[in-house]
Amino acid sequence: MKSKETYGKVAETFKKKGDKAWAKAKNGEGDHHYESARKSYETARKAEEKSK
Repeated sequence: MKSKETYGKVAETFKKKGDKAWAKAKNGEGDHHYESARKSYETARKAEEKSK
């Protein structure tokens, strides 16, 4: 089983990944980045829940 600290790091990583994808989508680099950001934020949310 992964530690709470590990899940915290995963959440942090996917939040950053989501932020980058969202910025690319907002800058007109392709709508597929919105989907990528949404998936990253969802993964971050799940990992954050497990880290508590």
